[in-house]
Amino acid sequence: YETTPEELVSALKNIVKIATPEMVKKAEEYDKKASEHTEQIKQIVKSFNLDMKIVKVEANFDNSKLVINFTSDNRVDFRELVKKLAETFKTRVELRQIGSRDEVRMLGGFGPCGKICCCVQNFGEFDHVSMKMAKNQNLSLNPNSISGLCGKLMCCLAYENQTYQESIRLMPKINCEVKTKDGVGVVVYNNLLDRKVDVKFTKGDDSEIKTYDLEEIKFNKDNNIKNENLIWLFMENLKLEGNERIEDLECNNLKIIQNKDYYTFTSDSVILANFLKIKPKEIAVEIGGGSGVVSILASAKNNFKKIKIFEIQEKLQKICEKNIILNNLSEKIELIKDDIKNYKKYFPIGSIDVVFSNPPYFEIDKENKNEVRKIARQEVCLNLKDLIFLTNEMLKFGGRAYFVYSAERSCELIFECMKNSLAVKKMFFTDNGKGKTTLIVLEVVKGGKNKVKVLPTLKTNSENGEFLEDLKTRKFMK
Repeated sequence: YETTPEELVSALKNIVKIATPEMVKKAEEYDKKASEHTEQIKQIVKSFNLDMKIVKVEANFDNSKLVINFTSDNRVDFRELVKKLAETFKTRVELRQIGSRDEVRMLGGFGPCGKICCCVQNFGEFDHVSMKMAKNQNLSLNPNSISGLCGKLMCCLAYENQTYQESIRLMPKINCEVKTKDGVGVVVYNNLLDRKVDVKFTKGDDSEIKTYDLEEIKFNKDNNIKNENLIWLFMENLKLEGNERIEDLECNNLKIIQNKDYYTFTSDSVILANFLKIKPKEIAVEIGGGSGVVSILASAKNNFKKIKIFEIQEKLQKICEKNIILNNLSEKIELIKDDIKNYKKYFPIGSIDVVFSNPPYFEIDKENKNEVRKIARQEVCLNLKDLIFLTNEMLKFGGRAYFVYSAERSCELIFECMKNSLAVKKMFFTDNGKGKTTLIVLEVVKGGKNKVKVLPTLKTNSENGEFLEDLKTRKFMK
């Protein structure tokens, strides 16, 4: 089997030399010896009272280093432990924290289907798996039915998803009228794998169901979901509530639902979305997504793998969820209805490529009676110190974060970033058109060098207070 460089998951490593049978045998002996240390290592970890689960112990090819793979729900300070292990085994020691999916890959096992877990034998890297993939297959959404040994959604859902998506695109919708050789009927069931359709015919009080191949029926394909008519189907199935309204962002056919009673986006959201950069294979996290406008706008200029939006407020969660569906972004943007402080339930420490946030700017003002606006704008649930600390925890080494914040608190923001090893790389301020500096916008890098590129000040308003044309979403990316 031949493959092209573009199909490779990661770059191929250099071949140093061909291993002889003696070398292979010796390497296997080193690995066996290393695994025999597991119980001793567990006892040493226990003596340090650390919250760690030792998964597997390996030796490298020449036995010059011991690699200890472990899992933990929390960050572990193992500096003293490494010293003790190196002293005990008289070799270099590397402690490597892994996730639950990696644990199953290392230990192996049998999946619910009765076969060896896919991650053990088939996959180079883990693909993102979403609940929508299970819905595409009409599976029960009971977690016990669709989860693997790792407790996460089964990898095979992602592997099979493309086939199911293609079938869904070609098949008529349930309750859609279709024409057959036996007359006009209504679709009651689709067999996505065989591409067969069950059609119900009603004559008076009697009804009959017949099965047809997809090629044997005719139907109006405009009844299926397409970008151009998605908004009308959405409005039919998911009603707008109260003061909710749909607005055209005039950018890549994107639209946004807003509720003036709760939250409406302003220029800071547009500035942040235009400033941040997410690469094709990167996973990003938005802290406090509100209506989801920043992530949705970011989708117009970034070909990312996934954005996970954390939103704690139930009323904004509902609007955000509708906006993701409205813009057909369920495969790219995932809403997590939880406090960002609980992120470890969803992914491990140090696993995110990009973090971005338009966080609360102000300290708590007890006079604000609108609870939704109060939490969105004031540090009720998340203060600046926690925001930066959590960002540092989530990011990989070399990962990036983007913030838009009140210019009056610039010193606090930069201080917290530096304290948490987040080096400021780019920054600029905004001017409201009347000579007042209003916002600071930052790009920071975890573990980066302290060399800042200061960009020109961005003017956001004219002298009479109107937003400048360049700040409107129709000018986004231009």
